[in-house]
Parts: sequence; structure tokens; C-alpha cells
Amino acid sequence: MSRSISPATFPWRKMAHSGFALLIFAYILRLCFAYEGQLAVAEGETRIISTRKTQTVIELETFDESTYTSQVCCNGTSTEIRPNKPFYAGFWQIWQSSWMEMPNGKKVSVFGISHDISVVFALFGGILTLLGAWGGVFGTSRAPSDAGNGRDNVQNRRFSRTSLLMLLCGVGVLCAAAWRGWHTGRLPLGNVYEFIMASAAMLPIVALRSGKVTKRDLFMEILLIIPLFAMDGTPKPLPPALQSPFFVPHVGAYVLGYMLVLRCAILQKTDGLHLGFAFITTGMLLGAAWAQVCWGRWWGFDPKETWSLATFLACAAVFHAPEGSKLQKSLLSLTGILVLLTLFWVNFSRLFPGLHSYSR
Repeated sequence: MSRSISPATFPWRKMAHSGFALLIFAYILRLCFAYEGQLAVAEGETRIISTRKTQTVIELETFDESTYTSQVCCNGTSTEIRPNKPFYAGFWQIWQSSWMEMPNGKKVSVFGISHDISVVFALFGGILTLLGAWGGVFGTSRAPSDAGNGRDNVQNRRFSRTSLLMLLCGVGVLCAAAWRGWHTGRLPLGNVYEFIMASAAMLPIVALRSGKVTKRDLFMEILLIIPLFAMDGTPKPLPPALQSPFFVPHVGAYVLGYMLVLRCAILQKTDGLHLGFAFITTGMLLGAAWAQVCWGRWWGFDPKETWSLATFLACAAVFHAPEGSKLQKSLLSLTGILVLLTLFWVNFSRLFPGLHSYSR
């Protein structure tokens, strides 16, 4: 039984619309009322963050450049501030931004500080959007299958030469990814090379799971594998900013979502589009939460964020077009193009420097 695009009794569209509208409202609040700044503190020195009602005293005791960690004393409490581990003093969030070394050998730790009331609205908006996206997976109606009889299904699932080649490509990339994961002691998702490798390992799984592998699937798999031979694949340790519990679910959700949506665009079919959209939404919202923890802002239109949002909006637009129309097919093609641009052009082009540059 295949899923149709039309909504069922579950109001997933209204929930997603409401959540996204709340996110837009939260971002307007952020533009109007959020405060962001930087605070440079040398070892042994003290700085004060003052407001009308509160006062936060920060003293930098030591800084360890190998772990990017500042040992500080905030209002008499000794604590560590490092990437993905900010310090909260009332409504202030203080996180590790950068560091420098003075001519006298003293280390200066640069902290980012922010005060943002929009986070609460963004949280509720994100939850509603996420529920709406996954409601599209479980709340859509099921259309009658046009398979006719069991013989057609058996014929469609017959293991063709294309399927065999797809399986061999998938097994090869999966073995390479497993070796890399064993060698580095982590899942291979830490940079663009590993992201493309994970995508090349995921696409055969998605295609074979559907029961019918096409030559377009095989062509896209080869297109993903070729850059791996031209890129520098030397395993590298994760930078401090990526050492977070958000790392695997955020990147993993994007890998699954992009491959599902890309395959829908290649085949010009909407089967599986709801699931791909739900994973892309999950990856985007997990990234927003991670950005709030690591950079003190849940959205900043970093180039990678902007192109991911464009893919999200294009994919969402497919659900609003008449089913089977030329407009829907055009939007589906646009979504696939945006996925490829986000994977390759945005990652490799020097035109898009940003906070995600360390993942190249």
C-alpha cells in the first residue's frame, strides 16, 4: 500500500504551519530584543557583566588550548566553560568563543555572551513543527495499491543487474565506513568526506528497501562515490565544537533525510517524501538546539543553515502543489537540486565561509 500526499484526519499540516509561524515570530523577537556580545578575560583577571538587577563576576583562572577549556570562577562558583558546555548566570549564557595569547605569554579567553528571550518561543515552535513533520509520516491516508496482483509485486522486486551493482556499491562503501569508524573510534560523520561516505552508504539501503532499484539510483550512487577518490580522506580527530551529544543525531538525520528526498526527486515520485521531510526537519531543529548551546544563538543564517532552510522550504512546497501536477514535479526537481548544492557546492565553494567551515 502506498502513501498519498493528501492529509488524513491528523492535522499535521496545521500543526507544522503553526509551529513554523511561531519560529518566524521567535526570530523577529530575537532580532528586536536579543543581546549578543563578547568578553575577553586574561588569566588571573576579572570582568563584570552588569544589568539593572543582576551582576555577574567572571574570573579566568586557567585556559587549556588543547581542549579549548576555560577554568573560571563565576560569582564564587568554580566551573569549566568549553565548546558545548556553556555557563548560565541568570538569563545570561556564556560560552567559549575563541582565545589568543598576549606577548607576555598570558592567555586570553574570549567568551560569547547572550541574553535571548526568543529561545522559549523557538522551543515551542520547533516542537510543533517537528510533530507536524512526523505527523505527515504517520497521519497521511493510504491510497489503494495499483499493483494489480501478487505477480506484479514479485516481478518488481526481482533482483536485477542494476540492483546487484547497487548492492555491491553499498557493501563496499559500508565496509569502508565501518573500517573508518573502527579506526577513529566514532561514527564517520565528522566532515564533508565522511558525510558523503555515509550518504553513499545510505542510498543503496533506501533504494533496495523500496523493492525496485533504477539506473538513476545507480547513477546517483556513482556520483556520490567519485568525489571520495578525489578528496583528502585522512582521518582527523573531531574538533571540540563537534564533541557533543547532538553530533550523531543531527548529522545522521540529515543523511537519511537528504537521501530519501534525493531519491524522490530522481524518480519524480512522492513515495517516501514525508519520511525524508521529517528527517530533514529533525536535523534542522536539532542543529538549531545545538547552535544555541554551542554558539549562543539558535539561528543566524550561516550559509549551511540558509541552504538547509531552502531545501526544507522547497520540500514543504511539494506538499502544497496539486498531486501529480507539473508544478509538483518541478518543485520536486528543485528540492533535489538544492540537496546536491547543499552537499557539494556549499561545502566545497569558498564563497560560503561560515561557522560550519571546520567540517570541511
